[in-house]
This record gives sequence, C-alpha cells and structure tokens, in this order.
Amino acid sequence: MSPRSGLNFSTVFQKAVEIVEHNGINGLTMGILAKELNIKTPSLYNHVSGILEIQQKIAFYSLEKMHIAMRQASNKSNEVDDKIIFVGKAYLNYARQNPGLYEATFLPNVQDNKEVQKVSEQIVQICVELLHPFHLESSDTIHAVRGFRSFLHGFATIEKSGGFAIQLGHEESIEAILQIFMEGLKERAK
Repeated sequence: MSPRSGLNFSTVFQKAVEIVEHNGINGLTMGILAKELNIKTPSLYNHVSGILEIQQKIAFYSLEKMHIAMRQASNKSNEVDDKIIFVGKAYLNYARQNPGLYEATFLPNVQDNKEVQKVSEQIVQICVELLHPFHLESSDTIHAVRGFRSFLHGFATIEKSGGFAIQLGHEESIEAILQIFMEGLKERAK
C-alpha cells in the first residue's frame, strides 16, 4: 500500500497536536487520528511507528515550547525575585494556555525518549540558574527546584480542575506563594 499523496509525518503530527489541544492527550488514539485525517488506521503506519512515537514527539514539542517561554521570562529582569516570579508565571501561563500539550509532558511512556530528557534537563537548568544567587548546598538546590516545579504543577492542575473555589484572585495567590518560597530560600541561604 503506498502512502496517500500529500500525507507525511509533519501532516500527521500537526493533526495529532490539534487533537491534543482540543481533547487532551487521552483523546488521541491511532483510530481518532486516522479518522481526522480521512484515512484508515493501518495507513498511519506508513508515516509513524505507533502512538508512542506520536506521544513522544508531542511531549518534546510541548516541553520545547515551555522551555522557550521560561527562558524568555528569565531574561526579562536581572533582579532575582523578579526572575523567579516571571519564570513561575511563564510556566503557569503555558500550562493554562496549552492544557492538552502540558498534560502530554507527564505521560510515563515518554520519559525514556532522549529528546524529551534533553529538553526536560534544560527546563531544570533554568530553575537551577534562578537559585544560584541563594548559594544553596547542592542537595538544597535540588530540593528547591523540585519544590518550585511541584508548586507550579500542582497549582496548574488544581486550577484546571476548578479546585480553587474561594473568591481570592489566583494571580494574587501565585505572587504570595512565590514570595513565601523566596523568603524561605533567603532564610535557608543564611
């Protein structure tokens, strides 16, 4: 069977991204993708090896976009406190604006992919760079990076599910929590 004219990996990938953006990562299957492309499911295998390849490429694509947003945010100021707030907000805004793509970055089966690992390490490196001015011990830096990312992921996840019902602005909470985080870092660095 020859591949359909005009259909290639790029076309398949772009359609997969559209599906994930509209329906979340769990809304993407080979059957749904084939239907959206107006082809039979077996025809997809002329362009991709399977759903894992697509999921890994989507996770990489998403993490790359998040990395760029976080790097740009870290370059907005030379002030340490501002950098942390800007990067934290960039992370949250990415998760808010791209919930399906963001969700794809946490699939367990994508973590072994070398491209995904590389860009994940670049995101961690941005966080580590944010903490350099605090002169933390190596293990404290790791703990702080994990705490920072956990707060951001948790906030994004709870917010997406509508879990913040108290009438207090989310942005106000984000800034307050990041300020508390930074105060803790300053205290730890003494």
